[in-house]
Amino acid sequence: MMDSPELDHVKCLSIGGDHVQSNTQCLCRSCNVAKSFVDAEEAMSMQDVDAMAV
Repeated sequence: MMDSPELDHVKCLSIGGDHVQSNTQCLCRSCNVAKSFVDAEEAMSMQDVDAMAV
C-alpha cells in the first residue's frame, strides 16, 4: 500500500547517518520514496520548490 507508514532515517545511512532513534521518523511510503537519498531538510526544501512551481 502506497501510504503505509515506514521507518525513515532523517540523515540517510548511505550518507553517514546513524541507525539510532534520534535519526528516525515515520513517513508514509510515498513520502519516503520521494525523499530517496537526501536528508529530511533537503527533501523538504525540494518539496517547497515543487509546490511553488504549480
